[in-house]
Amino acid sequence: MENLLQIADRMSQRGFHVNVCESAEKAALELMGVIPDNSIIAFGGSMTLQEMGLYDKLIERGNHVLWHWKVPAEDVPEVRRKALGADIFITSSNALIEDGRLLNIDGAGNRVAAMVFGPKRVIVVIGKNKISPDYESAYKRIKEVACPMNAKRLGRDLPCAETGKCTDCNSPLRMCQCTFMIENAIPGQTMEIWLINEDLGY
Repeated sequence: MENLLQIADRMSQRGFHVNVCESAEKAALELMGVIPDNSIIAFGGSMTLQEMGLYDKLIERGNHVLWHWKVPAEDVPEVRRKALGADIFITSSNALIEDGRLLNIDGAGNRVAAMVFGPKRVIVVIGKNKISPDYESAYKRIKEVACPMNAKRLGRDLPCAETGKCTDCNSPLRMCQCTFMIENAIPGQTMEIWLINEDLGY
């Protein structure tokens, strides 16, 4: 927990609004308390949010929630684009560097796009397993843990789904089409970082 508090302080210096929670359950309850029930919410692809059950909680309360994981395949592109106009965008990050920077790798780019442009309020929920000491280890973690696990989960015919290792393939199905670093809070946008003292997602 002490390490999370130190990282939270560094992130605050970068302009992020940071909350530290002991558990995912507590974070979900607190998030429900700070998200208006009349707001339009969009989710980025995230096993962290899936494990927290936040989508179901918001739907049960009556929020309008856009999540491309919950619609037919033919509706995915439209839902991804609509996410840019949501009141609040909620997602996770592939890696958090201890100096306070966020590193993400996307296949379609919709998640990183919404994180930095569109919704004026962005909430990023991050488990302690995603913390890395430096850029090199963060990048390696994404390539060797997050991307292969996501490729396997989605049943994609990719080398990393079979071996668990990145081969820098040229497949259009690859999980890692763009790499994006967020170094500081974006002017005109509120980015809330919720650090959880549990392992969550990939």
